Amino acid sequence: TPPCADRIIEKGIPRVVIGCEDPFPEVSGRGIRKLQEAGIEVVVGVEREACLQLNRAFITYHLQHRPYITLKWAQTADGKIDRIREPQESALQISDHYTAMMVHKLRHESDAILVGRNTVYMDNPSLSIRHWPSENKPLRILFDRNKQLSAQAKIFDGSQTSLIFTEQASKQEVNNEWIQAYTWPEIMEILYRKGIQRLLVEGGRKIHQSLIDNNLWDEIQIETAPFEIGSGIDAPQLHLAEKKDDFIIVQKQAGSSDRQICHIVRKIYK
Repeated sequence: TPPCADRIIEKGIPRVVIGCEDPFPEVSGRGIRKLQEAGIEVVVGVEREACLQLNRAFITYHLQHRPYITLKWAQTADGKIDRIREPQESALQISDHYTAMMVHKLRHESDAILVGRNTVYMDNPSLSIRHWPSENKPLRILFDRNKQLSAQAKIFDGSQTSLIFTEQASKQEVNNEWIQAYTWPEIMEILYRKGIQRLLVEGGRKIHQSLIDNNLWDEIQIETAPFEIGSGIDAPQLHLAEKKDDFIIVQKQAGSSDRQICHIVRKIYK
């Protein structure tokens, strides 16, 4: 950026190596031109792909005018994310202590966490960061089309800011904001304007599948446990077969856990 270029010129540095240009239109290329005009040798594009991936959230936010979206779910070996159950009945325990802690690390790295009405209705999550050292309090985002959830739900407790998208009239409370918007383009525009660069989605199958079907995701983390349950709620379905070259796919064991993690990252092109 121009301010960094000024400092480099001031210090008399003769050669600068840059991985990729800043994607932000207001500054893109200006710092490089300033360095070159000062007689400094500038090399651009070293490890460009790696640099794009390293800065993928920033680039996505500025070029696509929406958050960088990470989907995360845990499933059994036979592809189930939960058993069929009643509200407030305990969810199927798929994650172990280690992988549950990694979810809280993901929350720590996010600006906002999105869930659907059914997740709040069934599980009443607080969406806080309890198992990772953090002072971050991500914005909690909820879909509640008809404002059907109880006011006693933890997501409305005021401990963190909550943003609720609804088809009903907008209103404002202390730390809770209802916004009348219910389509993905509307929602992405609102989150962009609010400065949300990293969005973590922890909702159920319906929200995950909707984002996948609308091609609104950048990264997916799928945890698979080494047991089957036979019948239950199916995991979301991905459609990657025809475009595998567009993704980085890494399959690995989750630390000392016996869970497997499939990490899928959409490549950044600019």
